Amino acid sequence: MNKTMIHARIDPVLKDDVQKIFEKLGISLTEAITMFFSHVKMYRGFPFELRIPNKTTLQAMRDVEEGRNLKTFDSTEKMFDYLNSSDE
Repeated sequence: MNKTMIHARIDPVLKDDVQKIFEKLGISLTEAITMFFSHVKMYRGFPFELRIPNKTTLQAMRDVEEGRNLKTFDSTEKMFDYLNSSDE
């Protein structure tokens, strides 16, 4: 099977971060891109939903990026107790 070369301009930090994730998954950038293209072909479009986040979601994303409103728990039991509590 013949192969073709694709050239893309990607932020080097983004590329390195994503490449490290793929390495942990045991796949190369080329394999990941091939998987993405295969899914686009199979779904006849993006293999995930594309949408613009609403204001609440955008604020939550900003909060996470800036380290605000983060909760940590010593156990999953404490996390579920928190999630199931009616006072927050």
